[in-house]
Amino acid sequence: MGLILLKNIILTGYTVNRTYPSSGIWNEVVTSLQWIPSLSSYLCWAAIIVAPCLLLAGKAQYWFLLLLDAGISSLFIIDLWFFRAFWKFPSIYHLYELGNLPGLSSAIISFIHPSDFLLFLDVLALSLYYWHYRGGLRLKKSIAGFLFVAFASLGYLYYFNKTQLVDGDSVFSTRWVPVETIAVLSPLGYHIHDVYSFTERKKIVLAPEEREKIKTWYEQNKEDLPPNRYKGLFHNLNLICLQCESLENFVIGKSIAGQEITPTLNRIKKDSLYFTHIMEQVGDGTSIDAEFMVNTSVYPLQLGSVSLLYPQNAYNSLPLLLKKNGYRTFDIHPDPGAYWNWMELMKAIGMSDCLDSARFKMDEVIDLGLSDGSFLRQAVPILTSLPQPFYSYMITLTNHGPFDLPENFRELKLDEKLDQTEIGGYLQSVHYTDKQIGIFLSSLEAAGLLNNTVIALFGDHCGIHKFYGEALAKLPKDQQASLENGNRIPVLFYTNNLKGEQFENIGGQIDIFPTIAYLMGVEKKEFEKTAMGRTLLNTHRSYAVLNDGTFISSKSDENLKGHALEGLNIADKIIRSNYFQSVNPGHR
Repeated sequence: MGLILLKNIILTGYTVNRTYPSSGIWNEVVTSLQWIPSLSSYLCWAAIIVAPCLLLAGKAQYWFLLLLDAGISSLFIIDLWFFRAFWKFPSIYHLYELGNLPGLSSAIISFIHPSDFLLFLDVLALSLYYWHYRGGLRLKKSIAGFLFVAFASLGYLYYFNKTQLVDGDSVFSTRWVPVETIAVLSPLGYHIHDVYSFTERKKIVLAPEEREKIKTWYEQNKEDLPPNRYKGLFHNLNLICLQCESLENFVIGKSIAGQEITPTLNRIKKDSLYFTHIMEQVGDGTSIDAEFMVNTSVYPLQLGSVSLLYPQNAYNSLPLLLKKNGYRTFDIHPDPGAYWNWMELMKAIGMSDCLDSARFKMDEVIDLGLSDGSFLRQAVPILTSLPQPFYSYMITLTNHGPFDLPENFRELKLDEKLDQTEIGGYLQSVHYTDKQIGIFLSSLEAAGLLNNTVIALFGDHCGIHKFYGEALAKLPKDQQASLENGNRIPVLFYTNNLKGEQFENIGGQIDIFPTIAYLMGVEKKEFEKTAMGRTLLNTHRSYAVLNDGTFISSKSDENLKGHALEGLNIADKIIRSNYFQSVNPGHR
């Protein structure tokens, strides 16, 4: 039990420091003790798990403890790997996502450190103990002892939860900042609580007062501003949304060793409406969450992925609004329709047709799937054959961690040492994707399609900063500063003969849908009661809320923090209750 307690403390310290293993175990322990509200509660969680051994004796008792210890060590290692990727611990909800693991194998391997397996040292020690003392352990079987340990531990946790509030919240509250939830509950307590929460978290029926609260939130979210020159700027043009894997904003306009990292994006931003301070807001679904937000303007779930848990929900979506204006809507992916269950979700949202990897010749595969070069090349004849006007949503795959681009595609001349790191790999792969986008745009222009089409281009989430922070931390401070990104993804609207403009106001991915709708000439009244975002080209506000509850804003909008954060709770209720279906039962 003591060893389980120690591992809980070390793992908590890691989640706070985010520096494991370089900071050293002692530093993890010291930091952890500063965050833990009650070491006794950590001990109680460990005791509850170990207590059943008192119902056994001899070899059965030994095997129970050995398997328990091995299981907890395995769970904690998975916690470490998951935390390195997402800055949170896994949940039962992520079991729905196991089918996606084969395509992510190389990314998962990149998060593994050899020192992680030190968590199994005590398992080895327990095995050696049994080998030396063949008689098993010397704990007596005791039903009374089991009941005492179990109920005393549960009683203390109940008392602690009722009497000791942490920052005004119950001990068992799930906090917006995942690190705080882990520190208060302990890693072991987090998983026990997660199992309980999962059994309680079902599709909900909203009470009348909860529905009224949602309506009030939307009313407070509205801005009654007169239309400006951007309204209908792209009216009747074809729309292509190009969601670029792991595209961060910091690479645009940057050079390395005298070479432009993104020459295509640097060129087209001069003829684009370019937003420089759009924050990623994805949750557990990452890329599919980005696609969900762009098409619904609703925050994703706080736990789990919408596409796997609630794929059939109805929304007042961008494809449905454009359909009303005579558009055909298409979703085109270079991966299978079952991957993250994206096809079922997007059909429910309102896409007329969904084309997946079965529609493409898999002639050039890079890591996660069909290369950006092959996908975009094969997409051109599909797009030129579509009835107009059309709305097409497309995603790229190649710029995906661990950014291990094949040598024949690595065109940047980088220092050899940098080129072998994830950072160098990211620069190479984003440069590759940028080149393929340039070829794609040239092909559309040659086909005569670019003259009556607008390209909405944006990143789905951060890449190197989101998943490989430890690699960045190893760089000298001045190099870290030059790569600073601040959770930003680029958003550009590009078409021929457009006078370029740059916008610095702060926004998020839920603002992309209202902005596109406004540019396409859709009346605000068609979406302002369902879109949680705002029109970035017709607003006085400048803020965004990240998925972990971080509020980023200009000084003048600090007063909107409470309203903005409440939006995360509102979105969870909207999704879990299928709110828009009940508001308009015929809506699909």
